[in-house]
Amino acid sequence: MGAQRQAGVLSNPQIFGEIEEFGGSGDFSGTSAMASRIGISQEIPIAGKVSKGIRVAEAATQLATLEHEKQLVDLFAVVETRFLQVYVMQERLRYAGEMFNLAEAIHNAISKKVSAGETSPLDAAKSQVELASARLKLDRTRNDLVSAKVRLASSWGQRVPAFTAERTDFPNVDEHLNWDLSEIPDTNPDYQILRQELTQAEATLELNRSEAWPDIEIAGGTQRFEESGDNALFAELSLPLPIFDRNQGSITEARARYDKTQKKLEAGVLELLTTLQETSNGLFSAQQSYRTMEETILPAAKSNYDSVRKAYEVGEVDYLELVDAQRTLIESNATRLDLFFELHTQRVELERLTARSPSYKQHIENQTKIE
Repeated sequence: MGAQRQAGVLSNPQIFGEIEEFGGSGDFSGTSAMASRIGISQEIPIAGKVSKGIRVAEAATQLATLEHEKQLVDLFAVVETRFLQVYVMQERLRYAGEMFNLAEAIHNAISKKVSAGETSPLDAAKSQVELASARLKLDRTRNDLVSAKVRLASSWGQRVPAFTAERTDFPNVDEHLNWDLSEIPDTNPDYQILRQELTQAEATLELNRSEAWPDIEIAGGTQRFEESGDNALFAELSLPLPIFDRNQGSITEARARYDKTQKKLEAGVLELLTTLQETSNGLFSAQQSYRTMEETILPAAKSNYDSVRKAYEVGEVDYLELVDAQRTLIESNATRLDLFFELHTQRVELERLTARSPSYKQHIENQTKIE
């Protein structure tokens, strides 16, 4: 707003005064023949320089606003992604704990068999390695969770995280897959910035073209003639002739900048369309994989575990077969979690690229705009 206001302000008028025909010789010695005058002059811009300067300032202000909004959208995506990382890491820690408990149970069972002479001590050594690996993974996952919390807390300036990321209302991605991405949405922050840069370059070119015409200057005031004691008014008008300097260099530079910005917009549009399509395809692929896991693999693993558990209860299978089925179920859940993270990471990226999500719009509206 300040730049626009300043662009519409005329240059300051100038007060001037002059004396002549004094301090010479003969009739012009002393001040008896002196003439003096005082007046004010004002430069008047022509060729629409004021309005075009205001347009340049408005374009710059709007560009700064769009860049600010893009930063908000990017930050919103970063925070949500970091939240996803904390949430997923919490779940991974839970599965790592279950795997550790399972490895410990297997090791204890095998150790008993070794003591009873039912199996080789080599099996106990192998189970000991499995147990140590499970403990290591549990510790590393716990440390990764702490790091993920620190990164998330740093998003709002908190140094010591003290929270849990418990959330079950993650957005449904079906509506995202129905978005028409054959053209770049007007809400895309990068697209808005590219278009505004072109608007600014065009406004700058028009301003430089108008500056090929020199401004006129008007002046007026009062004049006194000491010899006769008379007073008179005077007026002046001056207009430089645009013979040598027609602002050719600045116009050429502004035109080149406009052409470069136009090509940048064309290349940016192509790149954005490609990125949007790749992200949309990635989201579709992630959703298909997640659905396969949810609807096919995970139910099969759970069904297998339930069947083995019932068989174990009636003595049809041994304990190790039971824990193997349990391990398969835990690993399937862990894989489902990985697919869940991939799915919602793609969703967040698509929302960032389009800024269509209601949560994004509300977040931006709640921020203070650059003035």
